This record gives sequence, C-alpha cells and structure tokens, in this order.
Amino acid sequence: MRNSEPDVDQLLAEEGEASELNKDAPITERTEVSQPNQHAADVLPVRLTADEMRRLRGAANLAGLPPSTLVRSLILRALD
Repeated sequence: MRNSEPDVDQLLAEEGEASELNKDAPITERTEVSQPNQHAADVLPVRLTADEMRRLRGAANLAGLPPSTLVRSLILRALD
C-alpha cells in the first residue's frame, strides 16, 4: 500500500530551493510578512479578550503585518 501523505522533508526542500531561486519576487497580498527580531532577548506574554484579539487581527490585516509585529511596533512607538 502506497502512502498518500506527501514527504514533508521533500516538500520543504523544494520550497526552500524555489524560494532561493526567486528571492526578488514581489510581495503580494497573500504574502505573510514576518521580520522576527533576532536580537530580542525577552518575550512578553499579553492576555487579550476575544474581542481585543479580533480587533488586533483586523488592524494587523489592514496594516499588512502579523499581529505580533504590529503590537511590537506600537509598543516601541509608545516608548519613544
């Protein structure tokens, strides 16, 4: 019996190769922008109500950012 599950390692390798070959591809509305802050040493857990999270996701979507990136930028702006 043949396994119908895709080989995850193979798919990741193929996607990685395709990504490297197409580094200058334009960002589209389907592109998820993520810029992890590799220098950040601490993580701050924050509790939000379901409504607050819904609103945050909506604002992040309008900004074209992941919610965590939007929150981080708002915190840094407030600290400046």
